[in-house]
Amino acid sequence: SVDDPIVTAYQAQDIDGLLRPVMQQAEALGRDGRVGEATKVILDAVPEAKRQPVHNIALGNVLFRTRPDLSRELHRKAVEAVPGSAIAQLEFAMEEQRAGNCAAAVPAYRVVIAAEPQREHVHALIADCLVQLGDDKLAVEHWLKSGHAQNHVTIEKQLHEVYG
Repeated sequence: SVDDPIVTAYQAQDIDGLLRPVMQQAEALGRDGRVGEATKVILDAVPEAKRQPVHNIALGNVLFRTRPDLSRELHRKAVEAVPGSAIAQLEFAMEEQRAGNCAAAVPAYRVVIAAEPQREHVHALIADCLVQLGDDKLAVEHWLKSGHAQNHVTIEKQLHEVYG
C-alpha cells in the first residue's frame, strides 16, 4: 500500500539504489564460494546502528534463502518497530510460517488482510497455516476467500517464497 510506512521509506531512501552495487559484490563473492563474506557485505550496506525498519525489511528479503536465521531476526525487528506496516507484517508472517511457527504467522497475516483486503491471496497462506494448526474448517473458509481461480499464480509464487 502507498500509505505503508515501509513502502514510503523504501521509495524515499532509494533502497534499490543502495543495495544494487552491494548485491553485485555479494553475488561475485558467492560465486567464488565466499558466502560468509557475501553476507557481511550485504549487512554492512547499512551498519546496524543506522538501520531503520525499512533497512531490516530490505536486508531480510535479500538474506532469506542464504541466511534464514538473520532474515527472520531482521523481519522481526521491523515488525516490532512498525507494527502498523502491512509489508512488515507480511514479511514477518512469511518468516514465521517458513520456520513452522504458524501460530505467530496467522495473526500477522490477518493484519495484512485487514489493511489490504485486495490481497486475497494472503487467505491461501492463512489456510496453509490453519491446516498445519489443525483447524481444517477455518482453513477451508480462508481458502475459499483466496480467489484461487484468478490468484493461483500469485498464490503459487507466495508459497514458493515461503517454502522454496
